[in-house]
Amino acid sequence: IPLPALAAVLVFIGYKLAPYTLFRDMFRRRPVEVSAPFIITVLGVLFTDLLTGVGMGMVLGAFFILQANLKTPFFIHHLDEHDEDGKHVMRIELSENVSFLNKASVNKVLHELKEGTAVEIDGTPTQYFHPDVLELIYDFADTAHTRNIEVKLTGIPNYDPNEPMH
Repeated sequence: IPLPALAAVLVFIGYKLAPYTLFRDMFRRRPVEVSAPFIITVLGVLFTDLLTGVGMGMVLGAFFILQANLKTPFFIHHLDEHDEDGKHVMRIELSENVSFLNKASVNKVLHELKEGTAVEIDGTPTQYFHPDVLELIYDFADTAHTRNIEVKLTGIPNYDPNEPMH
């Protein structure tokens, strides 16, 4: 089979599988997260080979996923109420996955809580807790009373520092 004929068949099949309207709509909705991995993949395939190009696109896509995960490890809800002691009530809802990458941001928000706050740390929606983050949360809960912070843990699994990680 002549190579130009094979190339024409592959281009035609590629067009039928993924028409240009699909790419146009993707670029309009999320230009950077979609276009950067796509463009890197295409350029990688053109200038190296198929496996290297796809690998380059996957690495860049994984970078965007990690970046998005780092942005929202938790949601803070400042409630417009005070408890019976007059403390400002706050709720920190953890996201679905709390990995070791989120430890620094969780640590920062816990240690920036104002003195005299009542805080509920809600891990109900969380499917995965990294043991380092669990240790951080329990250490904070154990020492928060020194700053007059009342801590309530909801949906946070028990943490045993002597138990091996799995």
